Amino acid sequence: MHIQDLLEYTSTKPIIAYHTTLRKHLKQILKHGLIPNRSKGGYGSDEKSSVGYSLESLPGTYFYREYKRAKNLANALNSKNNTDSMIVICQIQPKTATVDEDRLDDYVVFDEIDFNKVARQAIKSGKEDGLVDHGIRIYLDNLTKTTDANGKRLDSRVIDNVRPDITSYINALVQYIKTPSPEGESAIKSNKNIISKKLRSFVTTQPRYNFSFKVNEPITFSGANRIVGIYLPKDSVGWGELGDFAPDAYNVYDSPMKLVQRD
Repeated sequence: MHIQDLLEYTSTKPIIAYHTTLRKHLKQILKHGLIPNRSKGGYGSDEKSSVGYSLESLPGTYFYREYKRAKNLANALNSKNNTDSMIVICQIQPKTATVDEDRLDDYVVFDEIDFNKVARQAIKSGKEDGLVDHGIRIYLDNLTKTTDANGKRLDSRVIDNVRPDITSYINALVQYIKTPSPEGESAIKSNKNIISKKLRSFVTTQPRYNFSFKVNEPITFSGANRIVGIYLPKDSVGWGELGDFAPDAYNVYDSPMKLVQRD
């Protein structure tokens, strides 16, 4: 089922999805469930972008539709954090799922260009038009080099779809660098939102971009959206309905608290 189907699907038939996180959060999840948190760092965070304007947080609990992707992320977290990961298996009502905005940022890294440095040089030399041209060239270059999780290049239609809006976006950035103001910040966000909206419209119809989604509401152990299982990859043990991880578990407990007791 593709994200477009998830967004438009009105049936009450649920799907099984997988959320990967660190094992140290197990006790809190058993107590409070999955709570949509705001991002810390990167696109959608409360930090400043590379040109100084603030970014709006994008809360949500993120899921993979395929267990293999959840498992790959678990392995990556284990390696990066030198700690154990876990995978929370949830029953999700498709109509509550929304597009993963952070995934869009994997396709278009908005602030990859060091506008501050280039802008100072361009403004000092009086070549502001050159800054815009330079920004557009680098932006498009970033797009053409972007690959998805399978190493495939981003579809050229994505670039064509947003090309007319890139000039407006970079012009807004340049003006903000010259004269920072609330109006300038608003213009940057407005242009970025236009690009994001177009990207979202495109990627939701393309199967190879639709392997993740998010849910913006808390998920506990009851209700339409609920936690139905927890799997610990390192120990190959779990609790509840493990979905596609079931064949990998050599021990399935009758209580999630027994997973805590292992620690």
